Amino acid sequence: MNTHFDGLEKRYEILFGRNSFQRFHNYVKDKRIQNVDFLSIEHEHVNDWINIQSTEVITKVNFLRNSDRPFEVLINEFKLAYLYWLSGKKHFHIEDDLANKLVQTDIHKVNSSFLKLPFPVVYFTVPEDLVGIEFVDDNDECLYQTIAQGAYVSEVKKDNKMHWWIAMFLKVQKTETGNPNHGEVSIGIRLPILDHENIFDSLTTVLDEHFPKNSVTVDAADYYLNRNSRAIAEQFSILIVNTLLYLQSDKAILEHVGEPTEHHKNKKVKKKEKRNKKSLGTSYIRIGKKVTIDNKHKQVYREFNYLKDQPRKRKEFNGQWIVRGHWRNQPYGEGLLKRKLIWIEPYVKGVGELEETEYLVK
Repeated sequence: MNTHFDGLEKRYEILFGRNSFQRFHNYVKDKRIQNVDFLSIEHEHVNDWINIQSTEVITKVNFLRNSDRPFEVLINEFKLAYLYWLSGKKHFHIEDDLANKLVQTDIHKVNSSFLKLPFPVVYFTVPEDLVGIEFVDDNDECLYQTIAQGAYVSEVKKDNKMHWWIAMFLKVQKTETGNPNHGEVSIGIRLPILDHENIFDSLTTVLDEHFPKNSVTVDAADYYLNRNSRAIAEQFSILIVNTLLYLQSDKAILEHVGEPTEHHKNKKVKKKEKRNKKSLGTSYIRIGKKVTIDNKHKQVYREFNYLKDQPRKRKEFNGQWIVRGHWRNQPYGEGLLKRKLIWIEPYVKGVGELEETEYLVK
């Protein structure tokens, strides 16, 4: 399974040469940078490391230095890829049916301090069509659509306070050509780790800061882009947060994919050794393989999970609809002093075909 990191690794091998992450890691150790994370590795560190590379490498990078945005993107993505590499390239894939259920699960009753990462930096791949949105022109013709790639999650320290750092990536596809390599959208948010505020309220506050709903200082195009980016960031973040909660719950179903068995490890045949190395390089953890949605309800989930740009319309549904799931922080043990997360899964309610009626909000 190809990941966003695979593309970055190839890009930096061309730009910086082989083993760039290991060479940068040696630089980090020489600088004695403490508590290595996305924020402790500063732009100046990457920039200084680039400046001690060969003349050929510096020449390749120089054309980006004249434009703050491309050079800033290069540095940010290199930092992210390095930290993911340093953490052992831990990749989780969320199965379609589980993802569709988690998007319909509320996070209003869980504080961000309850989240735990299985590794310092993890990467989640998600169903491509679940966290995307279409960009249309004045005639409602779709010009571009975004295709979800995945999200990196790590814990960072800012102003002596801990935060969850979520970096989300999507490909942009030009509809008329079907070219999936037209461009890329990246959205990064930092969620404070708090004991006294639920994750949804924290997320809403952060999104209000990044993508203000009622901004009057931006033009129509910027407002439209911000509005879509907010919708993507909210659904993407809710999916990632719920996945982390799911991993902590007693319902978590995990399967290691691509890791060789002991039988294969003991083989001495070169061909099989090469095959095993390839498997190790592409191994990942599949989440929720046995979680399924009844076939007769799949269309209902697709309808409710699909992101649509209708900011001035309210919908009422008849027929079948989804009762949203939630998390219950259930006490247990002696004196009920211990706590565990119980996932109350969403479910489809009602009979008949899904019908919707739209009302303009005046």
